[in-house]
Amino acid sequence: MTKPPRSSHHKYRLPDKTLKLAPTPDDEQILLEVYRHDIIDAKTIYSLLQPRSPDKISRRLNKLFKARYLHRFLQLEEIYVAGGGSRPIAYTLDDKGMALVTERFGFKPKRTRLRERAKGLSSSRILHDLELAQFIVSMRKSVDDRDDLHFLYPEDIYQHFAQQVLKRDRLPIGIRTRVRWFDYREEQGTNPDGFFMLYNPMAPEGKQRRSIFLEIDRGTETINPTDRTIKSLRFWQGTSILRKFVIYSYAFARNVHQTVFGIPTFQVLTVTTNRERVAEMQKMFRSRLSIKPHEVDNNRFLFTDWNTIRKHGSDLVTLPVENGVGEVKTLLI
Repeated sequence: MTKPPRSSHHKYRLPDKTLKLAPTPDDEQILLEVYRHDIIDAKTIYSLLQPRSPDKISRRLNKLFKARYLHRFLQLEEIYVAGGGSRPIAYTLDDKGMALVTERFGFKPKRTRLRERAKGLSSSRILHDLELAQFIVSMRKSVDDRDDLHFLYPEDIYQHFAQQVLKRDRLPIGIRTRVRWFDYREEQGTNPDGFFMLYNPMAPEGKQRRSIFLEIDRGTETINPTDRTIKSLRFWQGTSILRKFVIYSYAFARNVHQTVFGIPTFQVLTVTTNRERVAEMQKMFRSRLSIKPHEVDNNRFLFTDWNTIRKHGSDLVTLPVENGVGEVKTLLI
């Protein structure tokens, strides 16, 4: 049954006549941050633009929405629960915002987050992407507090290290590779939730860059399908953490990361809900991928959870993460 409109829905209504707006340099910075993160909430935008006033930024966000540079997600209001507090206001770029960013900053347009698709996203997908943005922004701010590291978004990575990628019509968003899994011999793909690089120009040659594909697990996805399932076509027709890890493993073995993303190596960092799911993923890795015939490196996959992140504090560079066999590592180069 559809819920009746709430009074708070007014903040999602566009005026009949589009607001005329000449974007300021601050507006351009806001649009750039939304471009970088695809979907991001107002509170996270405030944290990126400190020390500017949240009230001032909020007013500019409202004007950019009414001028159709930004799109707001009504879906989050639709899952509002009385007494549960307000939902975050989440943004993605509207057509005009995308056009401004691509023209002003010279970036390739992203077609995956324009308004037409944004309206069809589920509330759970939006909440997932907000967690993704929050983690990436926290990592970036942690790096910004250091003198020895640089945080690079995909566009920065290509500009500095893989300009051949920028010559393509579209920037890469996924990994596809041929897999050998029991009797299955076909091409399969997966799209990382996020992608960033930590760069230390003062580190020894060959150890200056750490490229991370990020997976945000909200606890709803199967980790380790049954033996019967993994040997059948159902394994590839559905989704699971193991399925993603198999694709990442074969992509690395076949150097897909080099040809598609222009990076010399990569690790996959999974952020999940709790320690129990971390342990389940590590058990899956040990029983499915670390043994013959696969023998995937123990450090290919890293794990942490939101409770560990909250306890550790704001310095995510030194956040304890675990590899596939439970050894404690950090992302510090």
